[in-house]
Amino acid sequence: MKNEKSDKVQQNTKEAPGTTVLLQKKYAYSSKRTTGSGFFISTDKIATNIHVLAGAAKVTAKYVDTETVYAIEGIIAFDDKNDLAVLKVAAEEVPFTLGDSDTVGIGDTVYAIGYPKAQKSRGEGTVSAIRNNGKLIELNIPDAGPGYSGAPALNNKGEVIAILCQGTDEFSDVIPVNRLKKLLTGTRQIEPDTSSAYPAVRSWISTLFRSKSKLEPISTEVSPPKFESAASLPVESLKAWQKRPRIHAYIKVSQGDDKFEKGNYKGAIAAYNKAIKRNPDRAIVYNVRGIAKGNLGDFKGSIDDFDSAIRLNPEYAGAYNNRGAAKADLGDLEGSIDDFDQAIRLKPEYTGAYKNRGIAKADLSDFEGAIDDYDHVIKLNPEDVYTYNNRGIAKDYLDDVKGAIDDYDSAIRIDPQYAGTYNNRALAKRKLGDFEGAIDDYDNAIKLNPEDADVYKNRGLAKRKLGDFEGAIDDYDNAIKLNPEDIYAYNNRGIAKDYLDDVKGAIEDYDNAIRIDPQYAGTYNNRALAKCKLGNFEGAIEDYDNAIKLNPEDTDLYNNRAGAKQEFGESKADQGDIEEARGLYAEAVVDCTEVIQLEPKNASVYNSRGWGKYLLGQFEDKQGNVTEARDQYQEAISDTDAALQLELKDNKLRSATYHTRGAAKAGLGDHHGAIEDFDESIRLNPKKALLYHDRGLSNESLGQHEAAEADFAKAKELDPDFENKPS
Repeated sequence: MKNEKSDKVQQNTKEAPGTTVLLQKKYAYSSKRTTGSGFFISTDKIATNIHVLAGAAKVTAKYVDTETVYAIEGIIAFDDKNDLAVLKVAAEEVPFTLGDSDTVGIGDTVYAIGYPKAQKSRGEGTVSAIRNNGKLIELNIPDAGPGYSGAPALNNKGEVIAILCQGTDEFSDVIPVNRLKKLLTGTRQIEPDTSSAYPAVRSWISTLFRSKSKLEPISTEVSPPKFESAASLPVESLKAWQKRPRIHAYIKVSQGDDKFEKGNYKGAIAAYNKAIKRNPDRAIVYNVRGIAKGNLGDFKGSIDDFDSAIRLNPEYAGAYNNRGAAKADLGDLEGSIDDFDQAIRLKPEYTGAYKNRGIAKADLSDFEGAIDDYDHVIKLNPEDVYTYNNRGIAKDYLDDVKGAIDDYDSAIRIDPQYAGTYNNRALAKRKLGDFEGAIDDYDNAIKLNPEDADVYKNRGLAKRKLGDFEGAIDDYDNAIKLNPEDIYAYNNRGIAKDYLDDVKGAIEDYDNAIRIDPQYAGTYNNRALAKCKLGNFEGAIEDYDNAIKLNPEDTDLYNNRAGAKQEFGESKADQGDIEEARGLYAEAVVDCTEVIQLEPKNASVYNSRGWGKYLLGQFEDKQGNVTEARDQYQEAISDTDAALQLELKDNKLRSATYHTRGAAKAGLGDHHGAIEDFDESIRLNPKKALLYHDRGLSNESLGQHEAAEADFAKAKELDPDFENKPS
């Protein structure tokens, strides 16, 4: 067989040079009716698929062009391994010419005439692959789905080169016509070929599914498959033919498919088990059973079935794709990518495998690789809304936020009803600071899906960024109503309440979040901050302790605990509990040191440690320990020097660092140096009363009373709680 496009000049045949029929089946075991296709191969013989006939209480064959209905006399030949059957009918019709499938080349134009939805239709496409030494031909005929089963695939001469056998929504693995010709010549025994089972019962076969249940042992009593020849056998009635065990296997598959479509996966598996016992040679049955197992969460069992399908048909791209999906569900992402690679090698235009591989790569944080796969999908299918959405997510992770929004725009253009894309575009807009635009998208997402708690949470965050804390709380209320155990909604509502100074309400929300998930370090941190506002420093430190146990690498937690210990120490000092205050200041310095060890370039924590050492210096001063005090002040200056050398960019933090250094210099008696630092601190943050107050103290120490009085007056103007001058 050739694997290249034919050089022959072929005429373009628009009309079928033979007679096709609509086959309508009424099931023996249900009220369901289905349709398939067939075509005349001689004046009184129709070729079709076994699965089109199996399970029928009655089959009618109709030539729709003339409304002629043919009397079916029975079966005269069949190949139960490759899904081929030949009917004998009372007719004198024009047969098709059977071509030579060994001359078919990749890229050849083909067309099929079948009956999707019981309507005659002509589907055009190309030969996309030839495998297993010509025993399998793959066609790419868009929309060649249910109803085309048993239809002829024709070349441009109008010759039959293959028989369709229900492909996926992307590809049809079809039966080469030379197999039909061999069936008609009288060959009795099928050659020992384990790779010719044809994948295709439903369009869902090649899509992403999840799957398990151990394979039942295959009965050793099943007789080997036979070619029953039209040339040598009498007509067998449909009723008698369907009692054959290997034909009955097709009936069980059909019953399993019905149960599958209704979501009864256990019932489907039971039917597929019986089918496999009667006919263990069809790869497709293992494949669909694997899908059913996956839908029940039995991924290991589904992999067993996909293994069996691949053993029977080593070039079964759909089974590789499905096994990859099952491996991904079990967390074996590398193994899943290997399977998707195989599926794509076998079907280079297999969009489902590209999509699944892209998802697996994204799960491994290989976002560039994921985008490459999504690019392939979009090139093959420019209207694939989900792939635009997924590519947007990958671009977002790579901080190509504008590119992500472009993809979300495309997805929404294709499907304006896809709520998930509005949510994703809103997240991207939030990254760009477009909170109003984000809220508009969240509004649309909520209109389309008002039961999605996550979208309410996300909109609440955007509202909070705009200072609309009441609106944010309303959204968190809705999220909690939809999901009363949503830890993040409680946590975020607590933050919004905290901003509105409803500190007790915030703590109640944090309590609920911790009740739901005692392992969430962030909520302990937030509750600690709220407790500090209420002066409950001891409770705050306890929360920071819990948070640090859960997340010992989070430097913010150590920094925040240091601040709480400093404030608690000041409270204890005011109460006269000097020793406990000193211990708390020392512990705060230890916490800051821990942060510096984890993040040696964290400028703000150098300032925090410097302030803790300044407080210890003040304590030593009050105790008359002059040498110890000077050591602490000098260390405070060293820490603030280090912070300023790291170039703090935030003006308020730089201001605080100059203030700390100025206070330490004042402690050493260097009031001129202190005033220089206080000047810079005030320049960077001119609205903070403490800075003027402390500069006033240094001015007064230098006898600059007029300047001191001006500083004290400014401090009082900014904050009336400050005293005019020290006691």
